[in-house]
Amino acid sequence: MTGHDWSDVRQKLGLLAAAPAADEVFGADGHGWELEPPLTPAELAELEGQFEVELPAEYRSFLLQAGRGGAGPAYGLFPPRRVDGRWQWEGDGGDMTTPDSLVRPFPYTEAFNQADDVPEMPEEDDFASAEEYATAEDAWWERHNAIMYDEAHYLGLLYLCHKGCALRDVLVVTGPARGTMWADGTAEEGGLEPLLDDDGTPLGFAGWYRRWLGRGRASRRGDGSGPPLTPAAGRGLARDGEPEAGQRGGWGGPGDGPGDGGERRSGGHADEETPTGQGRRKGFQCPPFGDGLRLGTLSTWVDRQRGRSIGTATGIPGIHGGGNREFV
Repeated sequence: MTGHDWSDVRQKLGLLAAAPAADEVFGADGHGWELEPPLTPAELAELEGQFEVELPAEYRSFLLQAGRGGAGPAYGLFPPRRVDGRWQWEGDGGDMTTPDSLVRPFPYTEAFNQADDVPEMPEEDDFASAEEYATAEDAWWERHNAIMYDEAHYLGLLYLCHKGCALRDVLVVTGPARGTMWADGTAEEGGLEPLLDDDGTPLGFAGWYRRWLGRGRASRRGDGSGPPLTPAAGRGLARDGEPEAGQRGGWGGPGDGPGDGGERRSGGHADEETPTGQGRRKGFQCPPFGDGLRLGTLSTWVDRQRGRSIGTATGIPGIHGGGNREFV
């Protein structure tokens, strides 16, 4: 993929920020429609040197021309920061991008769901005692975590955006799908799948970012005269920000209602067929705040399963039920 001209981005963000109800758009209270300053060529060279990779051209040019992070899909674009002489991406999940993982190739070119290999959870009625069931459940969780959070699934990925409930968008830096954007739905046992343009072609970073930016402008009554989409109107967006038929415009983020291509996220359940034909397992969805599980707690728990401190979900309120909410 080639570089990209980003000279118009700040002006477009300024227009969106000045629109009525702009502060009600999902994630806007965090990024404020502002981009941080771009990286200098020397900073980018140091970053790439430490990670031993050359970033894909579209994202690379964004860092040099537009900004290092800030305004972007959902909660915004993770910025790279230099901390104690070492570069790292900052954001909820940004620390999952490491030099060891980024330099190794992401092995996939088509959507996959590692949850398909997870055996069915044991049923308590099948055991003679609560103790036997607890032992079987613990063994199931160990097997579940070993399959779901195998680091081999996440090599070569640059985590750029958090959409809530540990759902994130990533850029493939190393491997045959280099330069394309993917959705990581591991937190809802949805696997990883490439993000596609309206014509079905894989989205690169420029297409991904400009789709969010363009739908923001289109949502202002299509001609730029109306207010941007509010969070309440944004329900029905799928994980990649694609509205279902008849709901054009808006920014992606977690919400209630049907998604695209047959994937439903109503009430937090996503057990119907996905656009890629992969079934979802019931019981793994974003819990409501009312069950006592804070968004950050769930993100931390999910991320810990990915090699930080393996444990079980026993005792975590809401992990097996509840519904999605707008997190603003």
